[in-house]
Amino acid sequence: MRSDNKITHLLIQEHEIILQLNQLLEKINGLWNKDPKKFLEVIQFMIKFCQFYADKIHHFKEEQILFPVMIEQNPILEQGAVGEMNEQHETFREYIQDIKTAIENNDFKSTHTSFQKYLALLADHIQIENFEVFPMADDLLTPELNEQLYFKALDVDLEYQKEKEELSKQIQSYFDII
Repeated sequence: MRSDNKITHLLIQEHEIILQLNQLLEKINGLWNKDPKKFLEVIQFMIKFCQFYADKIHHFKEEQILFPVMIEQNPILEQGAVGEMNEQHETFREYIQDIKTAIENNDFKSTHTSFQKYLALLADHIQIENFEVFPMADDLLTPELNEQLYFKALDVDLEYQKEKEELSKQIQSYFDII
């Protein structure tokens, strides 16, 4: 990645925060047997994090800011890598609904297993974006276009700054108490 590609750099930084969910999920493996209330609390936080930070903020930047411009620059990407990433975003939303259903049924082991599958797919998705899709964006975007997209992404961050910071801090707090 070229150092002047601010939009993809920002998205990669967010990926690093999102990937912390894997470690958190590992920490709570089996916690439903010892402290179901704490397990439920952490899982509900993780769902909130996925729906708000990963989807409402991060995926929004990809789906509404970066990807449309990439498709504009190279229309074949809509049927290729970018289209696939958008489809996977929908799959993630479906996984979260499945996880919520497992929680409603008090099936904590299935909840954990579903979250493992979700996070494994998410980790693969992030690798594809970081090492295939974002380098394509870096090649497609002029410095001016990159700058415009970066500032649009910062506008999103500004709108949700408080929530984004709180969710990032909350992940760390769970590592400390579990």
